[in-house]
Amino acid sequence: QAAMALGVQRLATQYDRCVSGGVHQLQGQATIVANKYKSFCNKTVELRRRKAQLQLMVRQRELSDLRSLERTLIPTKPRDFTCTLEGNLYRLSNTTNLWWDCYARLDARRKVLLFTSAQSEPATAASKAVALSKYVLVHEVQEAYAKRAAAFEIMPLQPELPVIMLAADGTMTSRKWVCALQQAIDDDDDDATTPPQPTPAADASFSFSPPPMPRHTGADEQGSYAASILSAATAPTTFKPIVEKIEQFVDYSTAKIDELDRRFSGTMSEQASRTEQLISQLSREKSVLAQVVVQALDEFEAQMGRVLADELLALAEAQHSFHADTAAQMQTLCVTLRSIGASSANAASDKRSDWTGADGHNANANANANA
Repeated sequence: QAAMALGVQRLATQYDRCVSGGVHQLQGQATIVANKYKSFCNKTVELRRRKAQLQLMVRQRELSDLRSLERTLIPTKPRDFTCTLEGNLYRLSNTTNLWWDCYARLDARRKVLLFTSAQSEPATAASKAVALSKYVLVHEVQEAYAKRAAAFEIMPLQPELPVIMLAADGTMTSRKWVCALQQAIDDDDDDATTPPQPTPAADASFSFSPPPMPRHTGADEQGSYAASILSAATAPTTFKPIVEKIEQFVDYSTAKIDELDRRFSGTMSEQASRTEQLISQLSREKSVLAQVVVQALDEFEAQMGRVLADELLALAEAQHSFHADTAAQMQTLCVTLRSIGASSANAASDKRSDWTGADGHNANANANANA
């Protein structure tokens, strides 16, 4: 009993040494690997956030450049704009998601689409200009998607630019606009050059498959320009200072808005360049952390295999020694018990034989006495 208790105590000590020396050491190494992997995940999240921030900056910069370009495309003189196609359209507002009626004019040579509130307003009073050079595709839209019949949209060349959704009064008018806009987009003429004055031959070369809308001739433009000069000359003198002040205010506001957009675009460019540098630095740090994590995982796997093998081998040897000692003790106990059993049997047989001899002697004595 004492030897077996001592073997059990040695085996328990070996189990405690395996848990405290091997398992706890592996748990500490696993915690180190988990912390390194956590830092790698944090760096990855920060890199994704910076990339999203850079994408937002690029979008804002592209929108600012687009606004500046569209303001420069609004003509300052009527003769600077050659109307190829015009008509009433409906434009979907990206802010209110409502359809607003407008009057559209297309200049295929300059790739410009102007929107005014009414047909009576000249091209110089356009509220918005669309630079078709920044767009790539014009296609019709299903009524179930646009929630309006005869709708079509102009798709931008870059995903940062907004999509322009328009609608006409009928399907044929919509297809006519789609054909005209797509042909103007696909034209490879230089936008920076000022086109010459329209001639019948030039108008014939720019005619689309649907017949274009009638345009004002040069005489009509000269007559309207002369009428505007005459009306300004015959206007009351009391309103001339107010009109001049309003024009100066409009010019000043336009200049300030252009300057603000230029500054905003420059600021966005500078911030985007800084963010790109930060993203490149974060990418390098992420690569280094990835290598550190992989190396830590390899070291942990090697250490786990080595420590577990050693500890399990020591534990197996302790169990083997314990069971061998127990088997030897059991064998000794069995031999002892066998010897004790054999001696007991011999003693019993001797005693039985003694009793048998005594009974025979007594019987002979009794027989002699009787005789």
